[in-house]
Amino acid sequence: MLESCRAAGLFEEMGADEAIARGLWSRCKLNTHGVSVHLARLAPGVQNAHQHESLFELVMLVDGAVVAASWKDGGSIETFALRDQGDTVVFHPKQPHTLIVERDSQVVVVRFAEVDVNPNERTPLDLPPTLAAARDRFLEAPRSVVEAVLRSGNEGNAPCATL
Repeated sequence: MLESCRAAGLFEEMGADEAIARGLWSRCKLNTHGVSVHLARLAPGVQNAHQHESLFELVMLVDGAVVAASWKDGGSIETFALRDQGDTVVFHPKQPHTLIVERDSQVVVVRFAEVDVNPNERTPLDLPPTLAAARDRFLEAPRSVVEAVLRSGNEGNAPCATL
């Protein structure tokens, strides 16, 4: 992953002084369609406190030990321990927060804007004929789903790409 980040010019590596000041060894950063995704290697210490005016920030632990801290109007501090791979915390817009990094850690950070949509919205669609045929074949004689899709693509229907 890091090699493809470097090749695409999305990789930043901090010098020692900057890493200590920012609490960040390196990151791979991608911004697209209003979503910002970072894979970051964090240095031990307390990150700079900040908030985002209109963005949510999701932090998911990949490796290490991190405590996420949040507070309101100088009041009591809420903490969320991120100990196991996949542990996640979400900060809301205008919510002050920081990360307390206990040892070298790696996290995925995703920033995104609030969108006024129904999270349960789902519009049913018909499958394309090739996939509908594959579903039917799979239900008749269960086997590998990929095999069913590939076989149906080679029987006169629209071609199906091999994975």
